[in-house]
Amino acid sequence: MARMFQALIPRLRLHAGLALLLYVTTHLLNHVWGIFGLDALESARRFFLGFWRHPAIFWVVPASLLVHIVLSGYKLLTITNWRRLHWNEWLQLSLSLIMPLLISSHVYATRFATILYGVRDTYSYVLLGQMTIAIDLYLLLVVVWLHGNLGLLSYLWHKPWFRRIKQPLLIVQIVIPLLAMVGIIVAHREVNQLKQDPAWIASVMQFTNPNNVDLLAASSNFMARFGAGYAAILLGLGGGRALVLRLRRKHYLITVEYKGIATVTIPPGTSLLEASLANGIPHAHSCGGRGRCSTCRIEIIEGAKALNPPNETEQRLLKRFGAGGDIRLACQTIPTGACVVRPLLHHHDRAQPGTPTMISHGADKQIVIMFADLRGFTTLSEGKLPYDTVFILNQYFQSMGQVIESNGGYLDKFIGDGIMALFGLEGTLEQACHNALAATQAMAHQLDVLNQRLQDDVSEPLRMGIGIHCGHVIVGDLGYKRAKHLTAIGDAVNIAARLEEATKTLQTQLVVSRAVMQHSSLDLHDLVLSEIPIRGRIQPLEIYSFESAKSLVLVPLTLNS
Repeated sequence: MARMFQALIPRLRLHAGLALLLYVTTHLLNHVWGIFGLDALESARRFFLGFWRHPAIFWVVPASLLVHIVLSGYKLLTITNWRRLHWNEWLQLSLSLIMPLLISSHVYATRFATILYGVRDTYSYVLLGQMTIAIDLYLLLVVVWLHGNLGLLSYLWHKPWFRRIKQPLLIVQIVIPLLAMVGIIVAHREVNQLKQDPAWIASVMQFTNPNNVDLLAASSNFMARFGAGYAAILLGLGGGRALVLRLRRKHYLITVEYKGIATVTIPPGTSLLEASLANGIPHAHSCGGRGRCSTCRIEIIEGAKALNPPNETEQRLLKRFGAGGDIRLACQTIPTGACVVRPLLHHHDRAQPGTPTMISHGADKQIVIMFADLRGFTTLSEGKLPYDTVFILNQYFQSMGQVIESNGGYLDKFIGDGIMALFGLEGTLEQACHNALAATQAMAHQLDVLNQRLQDDVSEPLRMGIGIHCGHVIVGDLGYKRAKHLTAIGDAVNIAARLEEATKTLQTQLVVSRAVMQHSSLDLHDLVLSEIPIRGRIQPLEIYSFESAKSLVLVPLTLNS
């Protein structure tokens, strides 16, 4: 029964959260109609209440709220390691503790007031004399909206299609509450004008509060009692949690051996990921231990029967990666007896600045790849001492590396006298394309500066060829021990390398694929589009070539980009 409940929790939380988020979304959209006036706001309210107070629907919100509160309390009681929580989880948990206070205040001032005192909670009445209730209502909607959207983003974050809707979804999440605020402000101004007429005030009060109940005082009294009771419940949960954990640690501990690393003891109910973090054992966990990635996966060496069976979410994720029966997700695996395990991905603390930690463990991402190579450097270096050759190359790498990093690029590797750089490990593809082209232009200018500096050290100026392409690649830490570093693999990387090679036959400094140019801010009307064959591809690739990267005409990205 306990295992069934554990497997049911994520689904219950998701469905209850979606129901509450839908309720708040429709409530905020109701407020938006206030932009068109008080009458429009009241008309929209009737549609809103007609749906949510329908006999077949009215139970959905209180039931979802109850489920959400129970699961929040359960989380407070059962979580064994607070360090595993990400900042967004801390924020979500804090908002979930605030929500009952705001919700109870709103429910009392609307639904209970209607039942107990016959008050009709119209916007005219609320905005006329109960502005405190209106402020509490809007604060409630924003808190629940933020809480719900954090949960939604957390759920969608690792979906492969999420990147396509990420920006539009963020815009919707920001715009809807802002428009709702504007709607309430516009309606409140109209009420301030209408209340200059005593007859209008009398008609509103007669219709909405026929018994002349002091609703503000009644709400204050109710909230004083409810707040005291709620505080007592929270203190009880905190004390119960401390007592449960203490009894677990005192009477029943489970031994977990991390093969070749350490042996630890943990209380029952602790996941293997929580056991790692609580005992300072490095353990990768990109999604924060919510079973939405596979970076915390472990190999079960002994004691498989002493582990809870994988739930549906874990099974689906492990099947996607073709994992065998001895592979589990540490965040979803709770031992009931001794076991021996081995983490398969090790946490790295040496990630470079600007490199997302999540990407270091592997991600399918659309980025921009740049290859740059010195032309004829082998000939130039003939007859030079090794020290001179290394000195010249280091000058070149330092100059180009600084330019690439200052334009948001990540230096992947130096290959002989060539450079591979990645753009877009964070941010949008449009920004990455713009940054790559800006870096290319700056590299061309920097090469002139470098040639001026090295004019006494080289027989002829240094020349370089640059190829740029974008596409979906696999990005992650690859290699072994000290040779492991963040890199990208995929067809787009090979194409970028082919474009750099094409600069030799085309006698140009820069070759850029059409895909990059279309996502950049450049004006393409005066540029010549051509096609070149790419080894390993049947169809030719459309490209733009530039004799000098300095000829690029860049414009700043707009905020929408």
